[in-house]
Formats: sequence, C-alpha cells, structure tokens
Amino acid sequence: ATATAVVTIVDDIAPIAVADDYRVKLDASGNASIQASDINNGSLDNCGIKTVTVSPSSFDMTNLGDNTVSMTVTDNSGNQHTATATVSVEAYAAQIGDVFVVSGMEYEITSIDPYTVAVMGRSSDAPKTITIPETVTYEGITYTVTAIGANAFSDNPDLDTVKIEDTHPLVLHEDAFADRSQVNLVVPVGTRDDYLNEGWTGFKSIMEEGQVLAAGSNNELSDFTLYPNPARDKVYIDPGSGQELKQVNIYTMTGVYLYSENGREINTGRLSRGIYLFEIVTKTGARSMRKVIIQ
Repeated sequence: ATATAVVTIVDDIAPIAVADDYRVKLDASGNASIQASDINNGSLDNCGIKTVTVSPSSFDMTNLGDNTVSMTVTDNSGNQHTATATVSVEAYAAQIGDVFVVSGMEYEITSIDPYTVAVMGRSSDAPKTITIPETVTYEGITYTVTAIGANAFSDNPDLDTVKIEDTHPLVLHEDAFADRSQVNLVVPVGTRDDYLNEGWTGFKSIMEEGQVLAAGSNNELSDFTLYPNPARDKVYIDPGSGQELKQVNIYTMTGVYLYSENGREINTGRLSRGIYLFEIVTKTGARSMRKVIIQ
C-alpha cells in the first residue's frame, strides 16, 4: 500500500548576530552615521539572512565618546538575534577650507596651526553696523580672525559701519565691500595709522573706538564743500564753519592711496580721467569721503 504525507520544514533556529566595535568621526556639520555593515562581523544563519539593521545609526555632538548600539539580524523565516557593539564618536577635525557660521557671520578656516579664519560673508539682511571679532569659537575650537575675504560684504549694500576688534590690521581683499566709500570704519584705539598703512583706505571715514571729536559725536563732516565736480585741473575744498583743513587724501576707487595735499586748492592735473575718492581731514580729526569725477 502507498500513503502520502505532508512534511513541513520549520526553521526555528535563530541566526547568530556577531557585532564588532566601531569608530566614527563627526563631519563638518557635526553629524555622523553608520550602517549595519560597519559593525557586522560575520553574522550567520543556517537558512539565510534576510536583513541586518543597527540602532541608533545617527550621531551628533551630544554623542561624543562611547555609545552602545544594537545590531539585529533577521533570517528568512523571521527569526531574530540581536548583538550589541560600542560605537566611539570622535569630534570633527577641522580642515583648511571648511566654512562655518557663528552669529550670522560666515568664516573660512585658513590655517589649523595656529587656528585662523577669514571672514567670508554676512547674511544679506545683516544690520547696518557689524562687528568683526578678534577671535571666534566654533565646536570647541577658538580661531583668530586674520582676514576679510573676497566679496565678503558685496551682498550688503546698506552696510553703514564696520567695527574691528583686532589691534593687528586684518588682511583686506580689495573686493571685500560692495562700495567701501559708503562704509564707516571703526578700529581699536591707537591703530588707525596701522590700518591705513595695511591698505584699509577709501572708506567713508576711519575712526578709533571711543574717539570724540570736536565736530560732534561722530567724525563725519556734514557741511564741507568740494567744487567743481566734475573737475579738470583743480578742486577747491571748504571744510565748513569752525573747521580748519589739515589735508586731503586721494585714492583710487579700489582704495589705493595716491597722494595727499594740505591746501584748500587741490591740483588734480596729475590724475587721469576717471572717478576718485577724496578724503577730507580737518585738524580736529573730522573726516569725510567724497567721489570726484576727473574729466
């Protein structure tokens, strides 16, 4: 006689999960992630593995150090086995060229020995007065601000005043500002000449922090007269009531210093046709900048 029977093969044997410890570094944004394959160290099953997952798999600054993660192995029959491993999260190592933002100001790392940065920009809705700090701290590292980069403030046409805290003149890219002749510059006490000598020229005014001038609470001349404009061979200066002219400094539109004269009659015959910046300086220290067209 012959009989038939149904044989059901059941896999009730759980897989064997084998996990290994792992190290991961945060990226420049302060985040890191891992995959199950990073810690899977030869997990196996008699009928085949379907999935391997790990949790947690994402990390940030709050996870610096050792973290316990779970790796779950599921076989084709749904059996599971979980193993744990230690994921060591390390802080990001700063690299030259990395960019970060602190208090709305964008910085680019220019050196890591020592740590230095250049100011690379400010949000387009920045206030009319901004302060460039001597140092800035990001993710536990303190950087010295050493430069203002190309086009750093080209998107801030309404910028009125820039205050700089560093007593050592920063390196200034010639295209850092949309129009520096419209910007008032404030530098630390006793550093004005140093900044001028390092190319910080062509600004609407340059004054030292806390400076009080006879002209009032700021150092911008409000009632001086310059004529004719456009001009050819000569320009005449009247510094205004109660002011005595000290000198007139002449710059190119990019802020390159050309020469100075100390009389009310300025000889412009040596200038080629174009637009120049005339900085009028009084004996009280009051200053103002004016664009002059030479024909």
